[in-house]
Amino acid sequence: MNLITLSNFKRLLRSSRLALFALCLAGVIVSCIGSSPASAAQVEAWEIRQHTDHFGLTTMLLTPDAVKYVSNNGSLVIIARAPTWKVVAFNKPENLALEMSLDSWPANGMKMFKAKTDLLTAKPTTYFDPALKIRVLQREVPLSGPFYGSNDPAIFRAAEKKQLKSIYLRLATHIPLNDQQKKVLQGLYTLPYCGGFPIELATLTTDGGVTYIYRTSSIAKKQVDTSTFTYPVGYKTTKDRLAVYVTTKQKKRLADFLDAFTEDAANEKKKAESKSGK
Repeated sequence: MNLITLSNFKRLLRSSRLALFALCLAGVIVSCIGSSPASAAQVEAWEIRQHTDHFGLTTMLLTPDAVKYVSNNGSLVIIARAPTWKVVAFNKPENLALEMSLDSWPANGMKMFKAKTDLLTAKPTTYFDPALKIRVLQREVPLSGPFYGSNDPAIFRAAEKKQLKSIYLRLATHIPLNDQQKKVLQGLYTLPYCGGFPIELATLTTDGGVTYIYRTSSIAKKQVDTSTFTYPVGYKTTKDRLAVYVTTKQKKRLADFLDAFTEDAANEKKKAESKSGK
């Protein structure tokens, strides 16, 4: 039988302590790594998704302390949050932003959706939305005159026979909004607070047709990470709203369309002149 000397015993004790320390340290590291996703700060937010005529699918997130709006295929992000509620409209592809105080935003914001101010004083009625399964507040005002769809080529507008009948605004009254959020919405929807969250704006024509400026497809509550509402950083600032919500790629597509339209119009003019013998 081997005897353990005093020096051997001390070495064994030291190595055992080191092993125990390493084991404990590894346990702490694993514990931290394993718990980081669960410990990420979460907050409950209202999520409102809409289809719009100009910007496609849009998403609005609302918490008592923040607002985030995403549109234009994710290219445009607008964030405002406590404590300052500064509004930042950020063009991600261009790394360009329009930033503004909340007090300036209602009058000078993005103004992405136009609505008649007469809607503010229109007598409200209630309407059950079968798609959203909620009762909404509706304000409607009569209109008159020729109807031009937002995407109608100018060359066809003279032949349009439809007439305007009315325009209506529908609002969700069950979504809580504080005073700061109402100002953010005003700068976005170009309309002061009208009794609820704007979920639908549409024009009616005498032939029974409906043209939607925007229309809500879903309203839900969800848990989101608080970092969702972090302001972007490192961007260039501008005062040009158009430069923020239209990307360079979109501008090029528009320029190409206008060039093609102008060329087609010129060719048609030449054909007409050759037929008339000019």
